[in-house]
Amino acid sequence: MTDIKTLKNHSIYLAPKNDKTILLQNVLLENGFKVLGFIDNFKSDSDVYKENIFNDNNIVILYSPNYYKEIIETINTKQIYLLEEPVSDIDFNLTLAKDFQGYKQIIKPEKSFNSYEVQKEFWEDHLKDSYKKRHKP
Repeated sequence: MTDIKTLKNHSIYLAPKNDKTILLQNVLLENGFKVLGFIDNFKSDSDVYKENIFNDNNIVILYSPNYYKEIIETINTKQIYLLEEPVSDIDFNLTLAKDFQGYKQIIKPEKSFNSYEVQKEFWEDHLKDSYKKRHKP
């Protein structure tokens, strides 16, 4: 685990741009951190970058429980940290991507919601199991 305060002298990018990383950006800026913007291949705001624009001092902080593996593959830097829980103040820790064990979530680790078919299959299985538990013979 890394205390966020130890990264204060670095330039930080957040990925992807979502409500949790926007909140994180506000917390970091209020506490004097240098946030350069967001990395997101699906948004096109003025503060969003799609290219690899990193140098050795740039840090990427990622919060995406469903797509973190896929996002990590698109970012060309070794200094990727994962935020495990959304934050509202500056007292939090990050985990280096290479040390991260995975978000705690109800989906199976081998599943990813990258396609409609995978989502559909997951929810159909989930609903069938739930129905069977409630209606045991």
